Amino acid sequence: MLGRHVVAVLPEIDPVLFKGEIGLPILCVGSVWKSWELLKEGFLLALTQGREIQAQNSFSSFTLMKLNHSSALGGASLGARHIGHLLPMDYSVNAVAFYSYTFS
Repeated sequence: MLGRHVVAVLPEIDPVLFKGEIGLPILCVGSVWKSWELLKEGFLLALTQGREIQAQNSFSSFTLMKLNHSSALGGASLGARHIGHLLPMDYSVNAVAFYSYTFS
């Protein structure tokens, strides 16, 4: 089911996100991802099938990532930006990759 959620939003994803070094970054939030080994087969199947239908040319790889900090940090950053202030953010340390996949 989680893979189907990703497939559902594929047409709306900014094409730039598919072109990065890590492929499409997918941020995984919640304790369900602690069971990744049990979810893996169904997740990959859903993405493979969805890719064939919706985004074969652009969606060639992806990386699953977990936050290192609370998601409230992003909210604070957006709030500060809204009132004209910039918080110093080091995006390279905000998340860690735990799985990468390239379609064959």
